[in-house]
Amino acid sequence: MISSPELATKNSRRYATLLEELTTGSGCTEEEVLAHGNKVRAVLFFAHERLRKDGSFGSLAAKEKYLYQLPLVSPAF
Repeated sequence: MISSPELATKNSRRYATLLEELTTGSGCTEEEVLAHGNKVRAVLFFAHERLRKDGSFGSLAAKEKYLYQLPLVSPAF
């Protein structure tokens, strides 16, 4: 959530609160948290694209869940 586009500018209070929780809880810096968030977003993007290309994603009902094993995302720092 923290690395979503424009969160810092459109909702600065929410960004600051979330960042404080993440940096305090993990001991990471803001740059490390954002780098890891961007890495996770990339993995999710490519998983979505793979499902879409396979035809699996488009055939699901709106609320139906699809089990998809994502690879582990090691920290980006």
